Amino acid sequence: RSEEKFAEHGLNGFVFSPSAISYAFCTRHAVIERLAGERLKQPTSPDLQGVFMLGTAAHRMLQEEILGPLGILYGFWYTQTDSEGMPVDLVEGFQPTPAHKYKEVRCLDADNYIGGHTDGLLLVNGEWLVLDIKTINRFSFDALKEPKEAHVLQVQLYARGVFNTAQKIAPKRGVILYFCKDTSARKYFYFDLQANKTQDIVDQIQAVKVFMTAKKLPRRNYMCKSLASVTAKDCGACDLCFAVDTDAEGYDNLVALLQQRVGNDRRSTKG
Repeated sequence: RSEEKFAEHGLNGFVFSPSAISYAFCTRHAVIERLAGERLKQPTSPDLQGVFMLGTAAHRMLQEEILGPLGILYGFWYTQTDSEGMPVDLVEGFQPTPAHKYKEVRCLDADNYIGGHTDGLLLVNGEWLVLDIKTINRFSFDALKEPKEAHVLQVQLYARGVFNTAQKIAPKRGVILYFCKDTSARKYFYFDLQANKTQDIVDQIQAVKVFMTAKKLPRRNYMCKSLASVTAKDCGACDLCFAVDTDAEGYDNLVALLQQRVGNDRRSTKG
């Protein structure tokens, strides 16, 4: 079972999300995060949260009002949710009626701890495609001549996994839909899915497992010279990263520091 596989080597059940690791991957951050037992990232500013909300709305519109009615978007659909907002009448397939909302398909590569949700699976002219949707401004949209490398890698990582659909689907190609949030214009880029394109990231993930098993910390990213470095400022694990050294001693010191923090949090709660 995947949960048991994730529990090996102290990975604490965390999967590596394609949407995150396709942009940047830090082995040290991954080890620290898994020792901490929680996602470590910088707080989202109100402005950025607004951008995310607009992106979510655009995804919904494209999935449920354009691709769904076209009869090419495959996945899970529902019309009702429970008190916690969870769908209660899921059906698998293409959009049954215009009233049905879309629930994205999950993919899981358990051997490499990679998991996430695709923006959709498309069936076009008998060909299955892994879909990813990106919303961008007009300036970036007009300048776009080919898909961003990180975006292609993200789809390649999704395709490594097994989809949680009853129907066995093994796409051979991916498509990125760029949506201009200023004009609603769209661009589509198609490409072949190739497992070798993701090998570098898979090797880094396996390195995390090696470090966790050996109870050692990897070296700090060479771009993180100090807490004032740009990359460090954007990292949610930077305070823990710079509080300890590398290798076995740093690993033990980090574990002790995390245990101390847990103790302090408990005392604060009781107080």
